[in-house]
Amino acid sequence: MYLGLVKVVTIDLMIKKEVIVEHNDLVSAHYDMSATEQNIFCMVLRQIKQDDPPNRIYRIYVKDLEAATDRKLDYNKIRVAAKKLLSRICTINRENGNILDVVMMSDAEYIKGAGVVEIGLSNKIRPFLFDMKKYFTKYRFHMFMALKSKYSKRIYKMLSQFKNTGVMHIAVDELKKRLNLLDYKTGKEKYTEWNMFVKKVLKVSQDELQKFTDLCFAYEAKKTGKKYTHLEFKIRYVPQQLPLQFGEDQVVSNFYSRLTKEFKLSAWQANDIIVHVPEAEINRTMYALKIKIMDGNIGNIGGFSAMAFENKYGLGLMGNKSKTVDNI
Repeated sequence: MYLGLVKVVTIDLMIKKEVIVEHNDLVSAHYDMSATEQNIFCMVLRQIKQDDPPNRIYRIYVKDLEAATDRKLDYNKIRVAAKKLLSRICTINRENGNILDVVMMSDAEYIKGAGVVEIGLSNKIRPFLFDMKKYFTKYRFHMFMALKSKYSKRIYKMLSQFKNTGVMHIAVDELKKRLNLLDYKTGKEKYTEWNMFVKKVLKVSQDELQKFTDLCFAYEAKKTGKKYTHLEFKIRYVPQQLPLQFGEDQVVSNFYSRLTKEFKLSAWQANDIIVHVPEAEINRTMYALKIKIMDGNIGNIGGFSAMAFENKYGLGLMGNKSKTVDNI
């Protein structure tokens, strides 16, 4: 159901608030995982805390996995999927130009009779998951888990990285490498016919993101000669409103209106602030911003406002740009 531009979804409040954070290098990495394997890894990511010791074991309860995906699961298939994760090679193009081939998980132990899988993380993968100050992507846990196609899940992450700009440019070959549809070593390719690639990957992802997430996209395929070689994804953010307590709808509406009209924030920025920042803190920050803006020295009100909230609450509002706004 839609209320104006805000999609209203009745989902458990705490689950809806959960946000997963990954380094951009991991979001754009080349690897192959089934949808179930990606779900297991995401269940690990939601448990990560910055002060976790390197040897921490993460426990995945199959019942929690069922609740998050809203479907009945075969316990044995979960065990098999966790085992496969130990052999999945992830290729990461690092900022310094190095190419890292790494497994994400170091071990997986299925606790018989308990419906639990215990997971250990690879030491090499930890820098892409912990203590990230910049170059990271945020996406909604419950939306990611709702997606069924393994391609939809990966594309949702990629587009989440660019939701603030609204556009993602990528070479077709690079997208296929990320999705393990093109082996950069052997040149072996899946879905060589363009129409099949559109049907199995782009169309499925387009439909699922429209149905299950806060992102919608259109795309334009561009040719070099007779071959489609580049894609331009045009991303639209459709904010999803939290289930409201009685009387909260007016408060949310007022915040949304002020943040977008008075403080010139985009719809997704305003929505993220409302979801993650306490009401009193929003009011306090808006008051401080209003004083600064009234001085008449702020040229870009939207950018200034976004940076003020970003500096205080680390919401990823600025596309990972590193600046500071003092005394807000």
